[in-house]
Amino acid sequence: MSNKIVIDGVHANVTVDQESGQFRGEFIGLNGGADFYADNLQALEIEGRRSLKIYIALGKEKGLPCFNDAPNHKSIRTTVNIDELLTTVRTSVQALPSNDLELCDLANELGIALAELVGLDKSYEAEVLSGIKHGFDLVRRKKDLVLV
Repeated sequence: MSNKIVIDGVHANVTVDQESGQFRGEFIGLNGGADFYADNLQALEIEGRRSLKIYIALGKEKGLPCFNDAPNHKSIRTTVNIDELLTTVRTSVQALPSNDLELCDLANELGIALAELVGLDKSYEAEVLSGIKHGFDLVRRKKDLVLV
């Protein structure tokens, strides 16, 4: 048996492990391996959520992107219409009081706009946060190269 399931927006292959007789899930399109086992499909989904949450947390902790750009993963990734995003963010930021505008306010408005465009799935949130951290890291590296 080989089937696919979707857990928090991430696809996984499901097979039956011949030795243990348990269901085995393995996520598709990650930059590393994340598999999970259970005796039934309902428990497999619960274990899959735990496994994915741990995988994303470890990736975030190490500053590594969690998802790759493999062809089979691009088809399931959520894309954003950049014009719609920029219009939404511009409108919401312009509505904020300019004398009180803080970095947190800008981040909130960006997060709201992205959540409205792609949905509330936790894997999207983790990918956005990972991307923001990666952007800060790239700017730091660029500055370090200039200073040397």
